[in-house]
Amino acid sequence: MAQYKTLKKGATDLLVGPLKMALNEALSPSPNLPTDTVFDADTDRAVRRFQQENHLAEDGVVGSQTWKKLLNRSPDGILLASLSAVAASAPTVGASDPVGEAAGGLPDTAGLSEEHKFNVYLGYIQKAGQCTSVEAALDTGERVILGLRVTTNTRTNAGGGVYDDRFVVLHNNGGVKTAKEFQGNTDPSSRYEHRYEHARKAYGEDANNDGRKDLGRIPAGSYKFKKDQSSTYGNVLRPMSAIIAERDINHDGSFDATDVATNAAALNAGTSMLFHKGGKNITGSAGCQTMPPTTFQAFWTALGSQRQFHYVLVKVK
Repeated sequence: MAQYKTLKKGATDLLVGPLKMALNEALSPSPNLPTDTVFDADTDRAVRRFQQENHLAEDGVVGSQTWKKLLNRSPDGILLASLSAVAASAPTVGASDPVGEAAGGLPDTAGLSEEHKFNVYLGYIQKAGQCTSVEAALDTGERVILGLRVTTNTRTNAGGGVYDDRFVVLHNNGGVKTAKEFQGNTDPSSRYEHRYEHARKAYGEDANNDGRKDLGRIPAGSYKFKKDQSSTYGNVLRPMSAIIAERDINHDGSFDATDVATNAAALNAGTSMLFHKGGKNITGSAGCQTMPPTTFQAFWTALGSQRQFHYVLVKVK
């Protein structure tokens, strides 16, 4: 049997729909669960009832043994095939909501419904292994920010950087799912590195003790940010805890395995790597997440009145 994803109460997942279909078929009388993607209290009760009837641990957790019993008990061949296909493919990005590819490997979501886009982007979060706390936040109506990074050399655009990444604000408002997309940037630009120190302030830290400051960026992963104010940028999002940065130690414009730090303390960027507005023609980033001014304003509006946010950053290329 395939190793299907474990599900429990509070999950929001494409696999929950087929799970509910299987429970409706396997239990008599049927619990008549709506086949949406929310593992709610009714689903939990139905799972525990099924587990009790089939001499399984009555914990409400749908693991390999519960999946096996459900698949064996399903009297409907079409349902069995559907359940198997979706369960096996759910952990991969866009498996049940395939989309084309746009520039840089970003998903092409043009023409998709808001819910379809939401599910596509949720797939990135799930594949990154950040689904438990982030999906729980979405399930309670919190907005979550997803960043999709297309790695760009810091020398691009004569050191000015380019807006070739994407930010998405995901929101599940009582089952109404939206995914608001914004063009932006997650990489620093070389105009702020050490070689420009005599022309303008150099940013970064000396992570290999060679006397040169090294630009940094936020690594792919999961973070918490909060709304704040900056005397330079106005509205910003600031990390709620220190970030250990990736640094371009050999100053070749790339962040890769050749960048070996000898000063571990210099990798600590503290809470200085913000979300803030950039310029129209340059990203204005020395390691922050930036967007063109008008785009950033629209992004800020999409955040609503919420003050704190999960931020999941995924490298797509």
